[in-house]
Amino acid sequence: MRKSKIVLILGVPIISFILSLWFYPLMPKQMASHWDIRGNPDGYLNKSYFFLFIPGFILAISLLVYFLPKIDPQYKNIQKFKEYFENFLLVLLLFLLYIFLLTIAWNLGIEFQFGKAMPPALAILLYFIGDLLEHAQPNWTIGIRTPWTLTDEKVWQKTHTLGGKVFKLAALFTLLMTFLPKLSFWLFLILVLGISLFLVIFSYWEYQKLHCKTR
Repeated sequence: MRKSKIVLILGVPIISFILSLWFYPLMPKQMASHWDIRGNPDGYLNKSYFFLFIPGFILAISLLVYFLPKIDPQYKNIQKFKEYFENFLLVLLLFLLYIFLLTIAWNLGIEFQFGKAMPPALAILLYFIGDLLEHAQPNWTIGIRTPWTLTDEKVWQKTHTLGGKVFKLAALFTLLMTFLPKLSFWLFLILVLGISLFLVIFSYWEYQKLHCKTR
């Protein structure tokens, strides 16, 4: 990993802790921390808990996602696409930091529609998921891990090549959801669930197609 990328990946959790110290005195005792599908706050947390939990969660995610692949039996394969994995990890951490900043902004009295604020960030995240999938090599930790992709390398490659393209296309549709803020939550949920189900079925279909020929 390049030193500059290490600095960025480690820097995101550090920035979140610095923001916690900076904004803590400015926050109400009970902070809005969850919003319904209409963008109205429906959940609150004590600010002490919030400013400990969220930066801690970002740090835990960064450590988990970075170190978990290292114990994968097929870590050598992960090394082949580590640049794309590192890019995804950085974007994921920035996405979490973005949500953290939105929450702080709301509790400072800056009101906005989450239905408009979230789709662009989600679109970027989906695009990098697609980029990661397109380059992922067989392993037990990262990617579309179904019984059929893990059993047959050809099925893995075909499923991930298609999956990468589908997620990038989904990123475009997610970006368009900015113009439908009241429906963005449901549209995004249906989109992701639909893609996930489609890719599972596709991997099964590809496996059957390849192996029926050999019977």
